[in-house]
Amino acid sequence: MNKRVVITGVGVVSANGQDIHSFWDNLFSGKSFVKYDKHMDELGAKSKVNCTIDDFNWFDLSKRYGYSGYDQEARFIKFSLIAGSKAYENSKLNIDEYDENDCGIIFASAIGGTPTFENVYKDLIEEDTGLLRYKSIGKYFYNAGMLNHPANIMGEKYKFRNICTAISTGCTGGIDALGMAYDIIRNGDAKVVMANASEAPLADITYATLDSIGALCIAKGPYETRSRPFDLSRAGFVIGEGAGAVILEELDHARERKAHIFGEVLGYASKNNAIHMTDLVGDGEVLVKTIDQAIEQADISKNDIDYVNAHGSSTKQNDLYETKALKKAFGKHAYELSISSTKSMLGHSLASASMMGVIAILGSMKYDMVHPTANLKNKDPECDLNYIPNISQSKIVDKAMLTASGFGGIHSVGIFSKYKEVS
Repeated sequence: MNKRVVITGVGVVSANGQDIHSFWDNLFSGKSFVKYDKHMDELGAKSKVNCTIDDFNWFDLSKRYGYSGYDQEARFIKFSLIAGSKAYENSKLNIDEYDENDCGIIFASAIGGTPTFENVYKDLIEEDTGLLRYKSIGKYFYNAGMLNHPANIMGEKYKFRNICTAISTGCTGGIDALGMAYDIIRNGDAKVVMANASEAPLADITYATLDSIGALCIAKGPYETRSRPFDLSRAGFVIGEGAGAVILEELDHARERKAHIFGEVLGYASKNNAIHMTDLVGDGEVLVKTIDQAIEQADISKNDIDYVNAHGSSTKQNDLYETKALKKAFGKHAYELSISSTKSMLGHSLASASMMGVIAILGSMKYDMVHPTANLKNKDPECDLNYIPNISQSKIVDKAMLTASGFGGIHSVGIFSKYKEVS
């Protein structure tokens, strides 16, 4: 018999808050944290906006959580360590009270330490010749390229001796890490697994590559309004940064230690459209199949879903594709769903974006409140579902779904529920 899997700890490092209550409060307020970036403008990028975290104080946080000796590590590593430690602290796990062999960690990042590689290259290049010169730079350069490095650090810190791995499935990474953790616990191979996703992609090379393929936001209007999923004037996604982490736990293990339960994971599925790196072809068929598989695993009716935290990237193609998929998957119920995009306020932080969506769902279930899709002023007639424009909606959220899509054609879906005792 499959084990039930619950979420008992949550940690976040985001532009709108570095604790879950600030994160939730700001989401429910509908406040956008997108802003103008002078450097992007000077670089000549067509996009001029991003969503950066200005108040991340590594010095204080590293002292609080005991991470001495990591000052030179890449920013995505620092984000992940703090988000993971916040989740661990929030879960009230005690290192002396669990079997180390039953605990593991799965980490996700799309581009990891790419900004570190860029900075090292700039430091080593000779302006006169354009040649690279040798200079000893220490181990942090190597660590920035090893996506498993954050998992290794936290595994050692908390004595998690079960699975310790990293995945790089792009923009679906966060929900994929959670889905893998869910499967491992569900099958009885572990009792506690941290799912952690982190991204700090704000660098010239990121801006240039995404700008060149037309992915980044070129919308007009006030800077804070430029991430506008499902709006007729949407024009690309706003690049962001941050990390999110959750502690997944086998239900009986959580009960035994009287843990607070934020919600239950009911299902997960992931598929690949195998068509194109970025193009989405058709009426959402592959996403529909992914939704169907996740719903089937959750063993619920589609009509049981109250809320969808949508991928909602603010690109012309994705938002329309997602709308078509939801209509095809849910039929008439699609028009009864409450749907919103966290990216409308936080931009798109690649792998960690879907983990932030999961944390948003947990807030919705806790407060029976759905955060809005900010900046939705002029709805696209083809995106005609209930995307909760601009103002939060009070709604009992018993069961929720998260959708995520990413470069390479990957679609992933998670199903979540308020925790309920079953006799």
